[in-house]
Amino acid sequence: PWYQGARNQAVTLDEAIAAYTSGAAFSEYCQQIKGTIAPGMLADMVILSGDIKDLENESFDLHIETTICDGKVVYTRQNK
Repeated sequence: PWYQGARNQAVTLDEAIAAYTSGAAFSEYCQQIKGTIAPGMLADMVILSGDIKDLENESFDLHIETTICDGKVVYTRQNK
């Protein structure tokens, strides 16, 4: 298949998470106000039903349990 040659170009799960969080904030020159979970930082995040790091090499079915935007809960899963 076409993707076989790209296997050595893959990123790890930790690298992908960093790219979408602190890396994205850095690219916007906003790393002082977002990109990490810390007091005083902007808080937009989701809480998942499981730990994606535990499931890295398996197929899995995670659900979004809670969504937080601007530090406020805007969604909570009802059917658990």
